[in-house]
Amino acid sequence: MNIRTALLSTLCGASLCTAAAAQDNTPVDPATLDLGQRIAMSYADMATGMFEDLLEPEQALRLLILTKQRVVGTVCEGYTFDETKANEVQAAILTTQPLSDDGNLNPLILGRIMHGYGIFLGGEMALATYDPDAYCTYGAEIIEELSGEADGEEFLVLSTSG
Repeated sequence: MNIRTALLSTLCGASLCTAAAAQDNTPVDPATLDLGQRIAMSYADMATGMFEDLLEPEQALRLLILTKQRVVGTVCEGYTFDETKANEVQAAILTTQPLSDDGNLNPLILGRIMHGYGIFLGGEMALATYDPDAYCTYGAEIIEELSGEADGEEFLVLSTSG
């Protein structure tokens, strides 16, 4: 499974789980899920709700991947996060949005997208805190997956330092 498939599963997990429960009328008891799964499903559902009508799924996925890289670069030793390139990735996503009458990004749209990004960031920080060793190992997997994809280098902003 590549990183896009895995991350898309994370993004869609909450809604898929809800839909499955609704189809067979058997509610999913959150207590039966691993805490990490509950965190991921909860924050992904909240965040995507903030911008589901504003961003294409690929753009939301890029924001999520960007967020994961930021958290690895922040909490894990041996990684460097390229802030300049990260800003370029964010700008490429944001500049697809409609502009206000004054030619600037619409502050309401920008606010909603950045609110969702903040939810992504908080959720990922919670996951990193929950299992730091696994999360930091995940950083190497992110680099490997994005390095191996044709357009992955476009939004790979994480590297190993040293």
